[in-house]
Amino acid sequence: MHKIRNHAVRALTAFARTIAHCAPIALLCGIGALSAPAQSPTFGPLMPQNGFPQFYSDGHGTSLGLCITNPTMCELLTSVAEPLDGLPFPDNYSGTFPDESFYWLASAIVPTAAGGQGLLVLGLEATFSTGFVLPGDQTTFARMRLRADNLIPGQTYHVTTPYGEFDTIATRSGRRSINLTQDIGLIPGDFSSALGGNVFPFLRWDSDLPIVDGQGNRFIGNPLIPHTVTGGPSGNIFRIDGPGVGGAGIDSVSTDLWSIIGMEHVPPPVAGFRANMTTGTAPLGVSFASEATGAIGRYDWSFGDGGTSRASNPAHVYLNPGVYTVSLTVTGPGGSDTKTVTDMIRVTPQPPRLALDRNEGPGRRLRLIASNLAHGAKIALLGSPFAGAAPFRVGRCGVVTGLQQPAVQVARTSGGGTSQTIEMTVPLGLAGQTCYFQVVDPMRCKIAEQADLHLAVLPGTDVLLAWSVAVELERMGALDAAFIAEHVLGFEAVMARARQWPAARRVLRGRSAATRPGSRALAARGEPAPRGLRWRGGRRCLGDLGPGALRLAARRPAAPRLHRVGHLPRSPRA
Repeated sequence: MHKIRNHAVRALTAFARTIAHCAPIALLCGIGALSAPAQSPTFGPLMPQNGFPQFYSDGHGTSLGLCITNPTMCELLTSVAEPLDGLPFPDNYSGTFPDESFYWLASAIVPTAAGGQGLLVLGLEATFSTGFVLPGDQTTFARMRLRADNLIPGQTYHVTTPYGEFDTIATRSGRRSINLTQDIGLIPGDFSSALGGNVFPFLRWDSDLPIVDGQGNRFIGNPLIPHTVTGGPSGNIFRIDGPGVGGAGIDSVSTDLWSIIGMEHVPPPVAGFRANMTTGTAPLGVSFASEATGAIGRYDWSFGDGGTSRASNPAHVYLNPGVYTVSLTVTGPGGSDTKTVTDMIRVTPQPPRLALDRNEGPGRRLRLIASNLAHGAKIALLGSPFAGAAPFRVGRCGVVTGLQQPAVQVARTSGGGTSQTIEMTVPLGLAGQTCYFQVVDPMRCKIAEQADLHLAVLPGTDVLLAWSVAVELERMGALDAAFIAEHVLGFEAVMARARQWPAARRVLRGRSAATRPGSRALAARGEPAPRGLRWRGGRRCLGDLGPGALRLAARRPAAPRLHRVGHLPRSPRA
């Protein structure tokens, strides 16, 4: 490890050290230092989890992120926990965030006299100005450190690095005859000063790449394996020349092997997806396909009905009618991204079905079974000798049938729930003919599906309930204006009264019956009861505007299913 842990002393003395070392370091500190890279190095936006830049780019196509995901490859003392949402830094890391970590580090070692060593450390580091992991103290710095043992005091030694050459003087014998450190940066909240350090472009292995760990992170070297490198603007070696540097008669020592730390910055993936269909009847099978881009290690789908998947292109079956919101979260080495499509999938109920149960022939009984009905539906049976596509209205429910010239059949119904039995007598005149039947469920018309307003009805609030529902339907645009204009008189007068009682006033708790605006209560207070609606032509249809007002507009789309009863026998069976 090539780290200095006394950050407080380092922060206070960095500037003094830099000035002290500039005199003997001709190329590193002087005006003749290094040529600038092809593009200026830059750093990315700050990470909200920890306040450090997302990456540093060396201007030559390599961007490195803060290496804290892999203790071995990043040379960390302990593993760093995944940050927790909703907690401030550093609490979100549960006490595991390091006081010093690296964007990039390159180190090389040469042997020196008497079993000593020469060490060159080049790095771009993240730390805290006080030495403690505290919010607001985040900073970065570029480092050059040179140490060499057992040199001759007072002698000048020439040092060659990938970023330039300089001369320096051994100040003592024994360990650390040369001991130079230059840090550029170390200003709290300042992440740009480090760009002035002589560490760009980054050295990286010249072969055997990429190195990918189990999490999908990509590295430009392995600090445990010294390796030849590429990227140095002045070559890729570390050499010290000078009298006896390697021992008696050895005046030059060098190496081209480097230990490298550097994790490539990968932008977060971008989530996206599509579905092969978005509407249909239950059960509805939908195939989803990811259109996410970037490096992705995990997919997390939510289908809106409680179903989930981690497949990249899953299929899902929606069993129940409803409107469903779908989301996809993609996660990779660079982070995660989520796309949500609100109300993407619309699943409607199965249309009514009609099945033949028994056919006894003309003049005898015909029994059909209607299923997939709304609970308590008052169905209508249509019949015709011809298939086609004629419109038909049952009450206020208008449908396009599968019949020509459809007519309502006289039939008896029994049963309940979502299935009913229909019985009728086949006219004798239909012997030998093919007949077509179709069932229509008026409770499956459009407006009834929209009338999803649930009110707690109290005694004496029948008029209030009707008014509130009428106002809510008007607000939703669910009233059949054409039907009302054609068939209803007195509608505007009733609605004028109804608008005085919006849904916010629909439930009057704690009030006596005399103060609740039911028909009797209105009369007791001297107010006239509301006039009933009338069909055009004068026939009264709803009486006082009570719960019957629901029948004015509540309807849902019928989805009738045509059933063919085949050729009827020419004579009844015995």
